[in-house]
Amino acid sequence: KEQELVGISIGGGTIEITELNSFKLILSGEHPAILVVHQDQFGMISQVTKILAEHRINIGHMEVSRKEKGQMALMVIEVDEPIEEKVIGLLEELPNVKQIVRMVQ
Repeated sequence: KEQELVGISIGGGTIEITELNSFKLILSGEHPAILVVHQDQFGMISQVTKILAEHRINIGHMEVSRKEKGQMALMVIEVDEPIEEKVIGLLEELPNVKQIVRMVQ
């Protein structure tokens, strides 16, 4: 799948990701993160965070945005440690999740 990723240089060889597929975001790259592209539906945030909590994954920073109510939305979740593949699989199985993009250090 093709992705459009936009970033900026903030100096000292460091970049910041500012956009993914026209979703505005701020991602430093200092911590592991997942980007969850999903249909904007009631309860999606709680479904995703419940799976993370069940696997003792601590969220350090989280941002949620959507293009329009009921349309595509994006969760940007920075965590303390890399997320195991089995957890990514559980997230991908959630109804209305369209794509998971894993960002590693």
